[in-house]
Amino acid sequence: MTNKETFKLWLFPLLISAWLQSAPLWGESPVAYKMELGPQELTAGGLAKIEARLSPLGATAEVSGGAEAAFSWRRSGASLRDNDSAEKSDHVNFASPDGRATIVAGGYAAIELRAFISENGRSYYAQSNFNIYGTESSSTPPSKDLPPEDWPLFSLSSDLPLYWLQTGQTLHVAFQHPTWISSEMTVWEDGGNEPAARLKPDVDGTFVYAPPHDPALDRAGATATKNIVFVQELPDGGSASFTLRLHRSRDAKRDLTIGAGVFFFCLAVGGGLFGSHLWRRRCL
Repeated sequence: MTNKETFKLWLFPLLISAWLQSAPLWGESPVAYKMELGPQELTAGGLAKIEARLSPLGATAEVSGGAEAAFSWRRSGASLRDNDSAEKSDHVNFASPDGRATIVAGGYAAIELRAFISENGRSYYAQSNFNIYGTESSSTPPSKDLPPEDWPLFSLSSDLPLYWLQTGQTLHVAFQHPTWISSEMTVWEDGGNEPAARLKPDVDGTFVYAPPHDPALDRAGATATKNIVFVQELPDGGSASFTLRLHRSRDAKRDLTIGAGVFFFCLAVGGGLFGSHLWRRRCL
């Protein structure tokens, strides 16, 4: 065998190896599965309805129709039967063959929606917390289902109200896992191919993030929203995600320069009147 033929034999597998490393493989696992929420709709009976689905983050493929997802949602607030207490809550567990779920509630309710899907031997969890607003109370009694104990859980706190999350608001995200402690978390924004931020835990173990103001969201109107996704990688190669829906910042729309100008103008006028009054009293 000549040197030229030997070179060809070595070159071919090298080219194949380079192509496999640069091109995405069929069935490549995504970075995470995120929870996508549709707009709220009102039924004829006054119940609020929101459609949710699992969508891959960092991959273009949709959830396979044969991959069954498990959902668990917690409902709290005045949407429960005998709604005399805002502290009532219940859990509903169900399976979905296509990674989709429909959430229905009456009155006002705070929803914590979680899901689990297994793909290529990896575990993926997704969560989203949101509020739902119906106009009628639901007659559905509280469920006796128990929340899954082995699923990780995100919790959210802030110094501003949680029912109207907005850009510029400081968010404190805590991550709880049954057997593992988080050391880093990433934040993704709508349409982003790379993380917008990488977070380290604060002294209290929470991850602190203030979404920057978005001029495009400000121009889109008061009801426009955008999503951010907190992603936590898991030891088995899977991940857990936490999707939050943000509105534009209320403070960003205020013109503080005009307000300061009016304040100092009034201060100057008041000072002038007071000085004029003192001068007249001296002259008398």
